[in-house]
Amino acid sequence: MAKYVFPQQYKTVRSNFSEFRDFILAVVNKHRQNVDEDNIHDIIGVFLQEIELSMKEQSDRAEYMHLNSLTGTAINLFIGGAETTATTLRWALLYKIKYPKIQAKVQQEMDVVVGRMRMPQWADRLCLPYTEAVLLEIQRIATIAPLGFPHVASEDTKLAGYDIPKGTYVVSNIWAVHHDPDVWGEPDQFKPERFLDEDGKLRQREEFMPFSTGHRVCLGENLAKMEMFLFFTYILHSYILIKPDAKPISMEGISGGTFSPKPYEIVVKDDSFKVEKKFAQIF
Repeated sequence: MAKYVFPQQYKTVRSNFSEFRDFILAVVNKHRQNVDEDNIHDIIGVFLQEIELSMKEQSDRAEYMHLNSLTGTAINLFIGGAETTATTLRWALLYKIKYPKIQAKVQQEMDVVVGRMRMPQWADRLCLPYTEAVLLEIQRIATIAPLGFPHVASEDTKLAGYDIPKGTYVVSNIWAVHHDPDVWGEPDQFKPERFLDEDGKLRQREEFMPFSTGHRVCLGENLAKMEMFLFFTYILHSYILIKPDAKPISMEGISGGTFSPKPYEIVVKDDSFKVEKKFAQIF
């Protein structure tokens, strides 16, 4: 379907995916040539070991434990824990220079909880509800994966009066859910308070699904959450982000493999305003 609706984007994605898969296969082949069963140090090594074991035992797992599954898993981890994280952080920096008061509030919370003598840690998130709420709101309003991951119906199904035959691809419109005015109220407005209760504690929203929906969500979800939190808090703990005076802020995005912001300029200063660095573009 996508190749007919978005032919150019589809062609680009297919080409990039093919190149990425070739890269993963090269890494897998290198692992296979240098097998050390006493020193398995990554997921590729573990997966290869399980493939060999399931074949020797003639286990039912052999149906799932094969090279295509390995490459697919590795690709999902990269996409879920790398590219999407980078794109989300680009939106995060953009929203921080657009809303300096929100940026300042995040930094104030970190000053109270973390202090200035160390950097934030993953465990600190439990005591940083406003910071977490800001990250969740960035993921909601930007929705970098608007249609999530495609699923396939495992059996004939009827949903809301519609027949869904077995084998049908099912795509969730996450953008529509994240921008439903009946759910969020002024969905185009940036409001981290949506994810806080009356006591200022973080609250989960079942309508919030940035990592897709269903049992088979993004494989890199936990990795991505950790990376986003640490990168985001490290940056705001160390620097103040400012919009260049002469540059208007554009919140328009670019649709591709993910929904990303257009390249933009940003001024970065340390919290004493003694050091200033300007990155020509974030892209």
